Amino acid sequence: MIYSRLPCYPLFVNDPYFSVWSKTDKLNEGDTVFWHGEDKPTYGVVKTDNKEYCFLGVKKGAEKIEQIKSEITSFSTVYYFENKKFSLKVEFLSALLPDDLTVASCPVCYLRYEVTPKTVLKDITVELSVEERICYDTCKTYTWFNEDKPRNMSIKNNVKAVRLGVLNLEKYQTAFVGLRRQQPLSHANDEVGADWGYYYVVGEKARTDKFGDRQFITAYNIHNGQAKGSLYLAFDDTLSIFYYGQWLKGYFFEGGKTIFDAINFAISNEESIVKKCNEFDELLKKETSKYGEEYLYILRASLRQVMAAHKIVKDNKGRTLFLSKECNSDGCIATVDV
Repeated sequence: MIYSRLPCYPLFVNDPYFSVWSKTDKLNEGDTVFWHGEDKPTYGVVKTDNKEYCFLGVKKGAEKIEQIKSEITSFSTVYYFENKKFSLKVEFLSALLPDDLTVASCPVCYLRYEVTPKTVLKDITVELSVEERICYDTCKTYTWFNEDKPRNMSIKNNVKAVRLGVLNLEKYQTAFVGLRRQQPLSHANDEVGADWGYYYVVGEKARTDKFGDRQFITAYNIHNGQAKGSLYLAFDDTLSIFYYGQWLKGYFFEGGKTIFDAINFAISNEESIVKKCNEFDELLKKETSKYGEEYLYILRASLRQVMAAHKIVKDNKGRTLFLSKECNSDGCIATVDV
């Protein structure tokens, strides 16, 4: 495997409105962003010996753990960290398998981690925190195309009223956040976040927090000694596509399945899904071996971006649709030029 830099690194990437990226080469040197650059802060922290070590985002009051390298595979972005107390491996997995539409359309992304102590550590807690701005748009851009040079007019850093809470389920807890006023598919312009749907973080435990005028949802796992596990980020968009008068939900939700079915599916099938992703990546590596590592790296770097630029749905005739979203126009899908 070769190691290189990308313009932006895919983290939690599933579809055009579930798309969180790292804009910095080192994961804990900047806040995460939406695909067009809108801030969507998320924080990853390891807590041990009454101290916080931040590996994702820039969290106030937490010490940064040093990132020593990163890797890209077809479905994962993997980071390695070191300090005097422990080593840390973190994998962001989006299982966007082109040959398994059920898995690819399941709106759940994985944060898989392994903490290896270098000394005796009594308790280890691994946390994923997501700020409320993930569930609404904060930077609307309006462009006039009848001018020689388009003008952008942005409205930034607005705060909207959200609903959030914690649910206790059979095998996990989940904290959720979404706008109090839901406006499904309400945007006609592009380069905007979704003002609809609910995000869920999932772990053994979950809670809500508030810092300043922003609220957070947090999921976390608690370990003794060596720590290995997963946290999850899920998005229920409630409605996905308006297609020739039809209001369509995502492909995964066919038959009345809910976001909790999606979360349960992702968790209970995690190892088999990871195995499928690894097998796909190995096959890609084998079939492209004669073209060199650089070509393979380009394919790995672009696969999730390409898949997540689409939404998978079924229409009322039972036809499967793989609809591409324009990235810089008026928010249309599946147009001829795309």
